[in-house]
Amino acid sequence: MAARENDPDYHGPPAEVDTTLRAPNHRGGAVDAEPAGPSSTNDANTKPIEKTISCVSCRKRKLKCDRVKPSCGTCNRLRHDCEYPERRRNLGSKRRNMKELEARLAQVETQLVSEQTKAATTQGATSISMDADWNDLTMDMNMDMVDDALLDGTFDLNAAGFDFQPPGPSLPMGDIFSQELLELGLQEPLPPQEMMDDLHQIYFEKFHPQVPFIHKYRYYTSLSKSPMFRPPVCLRYAIWAVAASLSDKYRCYEDLLYERSRRYLQDAEMKGHGEGFVSIYYAQTWGLISNFEAKKTYFSRSWMSTGRMVRLTQMLGLYRLDIERGEFKQILPPPRDWIELEERRRTFWAAYYGDRWASSGTGWPMLVHEDEIFTNLPCSDEAFESGVVEPTISLAEALTPDGARNLSPFAGVILSATLFGHNFLHLHKSGPDEHPEDPVNGEFWKRHRKMDNVLSNTFMFLPDHLRLPSNVRNMNVVFLHMNIHASAICLHQAAILTAEKHSLAKNVSDQSRGRCLLAAEEIVNIMRLICHVDHSLLHPWIGFCLYVAAGVFVKDQKHGSRNPGVMTNLEFLLSAMKSIGSKHNITNHFTAQVELDMQAAGL
Repeated sequence: MAARENDPDYHGPPAEVDTTLRAPNHRGGAVDAEPAGPSSTNDANTKPIEKTISCVSCRKRKLKCDRVKPSCGTCNRLRHDCEYPERRRNLGSKRRNMKELEARLAQVETQLVSEQTKAATTQGATSISMDADWNDLTMDMNMDMVDDALLDGTFDLNAAGFDFQPPGPSLPMGDIFSQELLELGLQEPLPPQEMMDDLHQIYFEKFHPQVPFIHKYRYYTSLSKSPMFRPPVCLRYAIWAVAASLSDKYRCYEDLLYERSRRYLQDAEMKGHGEGFVSIYYAQTWGLISNFEAKKTYFSRSWMSTGRMVRLTQMLGLYRLDIERGEFKQILPPPRDWIELEERRRTFWAAYYGDRWASSGTGWPMLVHEDEIFTNLPCSDEAFESGVVEPTISLAEALTPDGARNLSPFAGVILSATLFGHNFLHLHKSGPDEHPEDPVNGEFWKRHRKMDNVLSNTFMFLPDHLRLPSNVRNMNVVFLHMNIHASAICLHQAAILTAEKHSLAKNVSDQSRGRCLLAAEEIVNIMRLICHVDHSLLHPWIGFCLYVAAGVFVKDQKHGSRNPGVMTNLEFLLSAMKSIGSKHNITNHFTAQVELDMQAAGL
């Protein structure tokens, strides 16, 4: 009886029907009285008694219906249109649909086993277990038999989220009837809760320290809100994709998570007029996607994703957060507190950082100009996480001789990206005053000396919390030092090429060649300090710094150097790059280029 009262379709019998005449096992509703006797059971031409059920309006609103036709009392009282369904689905139809569903499921399982058998045979497997392990199935077999969609004869497994794809890895599924799936209109269930928790932990332990632009605790708090107020699902999939790329356990799912993030991001952009797409969350999503694409060597996609992030931050006005609000168009409301202001700052600087690296690596123009930036550099990570207000400086102040004293590790990485950007502009600038043939008065050489002084001052005046080896556990500090030395190498390599092109005095190129060797040896020493560190914690672009240093040693050997330590350093760098390449695929491309350079140099 309790089960009937909990059934939403059961409303009790009408007053005019004798409830003692219900058929055995009858689940609810009223049945017209039928006299007992042989004639009622033996007459083959007698039509079955039609069962009366609640009207459509009462069933939908879960109201009690007196089942009076043509219009029930509840609809008359509330002035609703009263309609009755033509017929009620009988138990035979349910059983027939269940048999069809079970047959389809058995067919899919058979096909899955067949594909696994073929794959194992191709790989030379000697034995295969064909027994299904029902304990390992991620599908929830407790199906709700009241669901009309499930009992529909046209029910499609794939459309319901069961996404069986035998040829490739499929993502485990969570609750296929979750509230979030229904409210947000997702195309497939989210991963299981245990997997999402693991990936969140991996992200904040391994990737977040490199680019800390999401407030960890506020992000976790937002996940407990109602689905409409949680971070967009595209951001969560991007976080999971980045985390999966750093995990041996979940790496097989990184491409699936990445594809879903891009798909939901595209759907959000095309929804309405795109007004909901312009937010901090979506800028952060593009930043994570561009980083993932660069790491996977999808360079064209990464360049476009970086551009989208930069343009979103510019639309949101994140490049002028620390000036008085003037007549600029304001998209975002004022920040609620200092943490939100700092998160906006960090989102902009993450876009700036990606823009500088994308341009330095491709030679394409930069989108952000330094003279248009009125947002201060990020504060320390500890102040950001705890919400303690900490004064920060501008990028222009950081480039002064004494500016490096006030830098946080993340701000130091941004400053090093700025130095790469200065190298880029230095090499691509042209004009009548350049005069590269004049090492004293030419504009090229004046800029060269100025930039060399900036690099030297930045390195010399680093504060104690940014020095090595005392802070070798902080990967941003390690990356900052490698970037400074790599920038010095790039600057002096350009000087060597220019001096040789214009046949300048030999001492000009010799001086720059000596500076390159010193910087390359410093990079080797730093790599020796961190060779024991889990490579998934390293910046993906560390491979670029190692490649720059290896190029110096290759050229030195090519010019007939007799220093035996050069080959030792070169072999160590090559070994380190191969090891890092197991976690960061982009390093494998730099490794291949070093091997080609060594082969061309006869090494």
